[in-house]
Amino acid sequence: MELYRIYEGIIKAMQNTPCKVAVFTDGKNIKVFQKAFYKNNLNRPNWVRNNILERSNVNSVESVLFSSGYKSK
Repeated sequence: MELYRIYEGIIKAMQNTPCKVAVFTDGKNIKVFQKAFYKNNLNRPNWVRNNILERSNVNSVESVLFSSGYKSK
């Protein structure tokens, strides 16, 4: 899988926490990772998979992110 695009935005429900979303694709399948910039117990930001967005195709993921205020990097 190759990196398709990285998006930057904020999570309004988490007091405007900065966030990045990385979309990887191989043409058929996609993987979506989200990185919120709040700190965990080890004082490091986390990359986590977003399984809900992975159920869609790349165009659907882009439209959801753009409608949520994310911008392509």
